[in-house]
Amino acid sequence: MTPADIATGKTQEVTPSGLTNDQIQRLLSLIEVPKEGEKLSGNPKPRWLLDSGASAHMTGEINLMTNIENINPVIIDLPNGEKTVADKRGTVILDKVLKLHKTLFVPSLRCNLLFVSRICKDLNCTVTFIKTLVLCRTTL
Repeated sequence: MTPADIATGKTQEVTPSGLTNDQIQRLLSLIEVPKEGEKLSGNPKPRWLLDSGASAHMTGEINLMTNIENINPVIIDLPNGEKTVADKRGTVILDKVLKLHKTLFVPSLRCNLLFVSRICKDLNCTVTFIKTLVLCRTTL
């Protein structure tokens, strides 16, 4: 909320996670739900995909990252059955408040993956997958 918002009487409810509903909506707008039968092959300009099987947030675009550090190699199982290695991690800033810490850089990954469990922990929320819908609710 900015001083101008306060002056005009515009206020936003802050959820228990510390994020406003608008910030949660912006996070959700970055998420692309794969269509039925679609593989994680990615797009020319990758968006973020929710991945309930991921072990960490991951990106193949190092230019999205800040605070990059070298790490001990981590073996990554790709959806096509191949394996690759991540040896760097950093922070991806999606918004002033929405930061994905400890995001792995996976050079051969052609999409960006949001680790569902980490999102739930960081935002104090639950995620429910329903056929063609993903619900993200803050927990009290």
